[in-house]
Amino acid sequence: MTSQMNRENKLVLLLSKQNHYMTSEELADLLDTSTKTVYRLVKKINTEFQNGHLILSEKGKGY
Repeated sequence: MTSQMNRENKLVLLLSKQNHYMTSEELADLLDTSTKTVYRLVKKINTEFQNGHLILSEKGKGY
């Protein structure tokens, strides 16, 4: 498994276990990456998900 896929899996797992919004900064810290990488991962995951968006976001709250 590539590190990119590993980060994608970790991101989905982190968000699926939460019952509250998480900011890109919080996710970046947990994934040991930058916020820009978090944005790219979310975009990639949502692009690959066929039935709409897997990861939803709300401006000012997070994912």
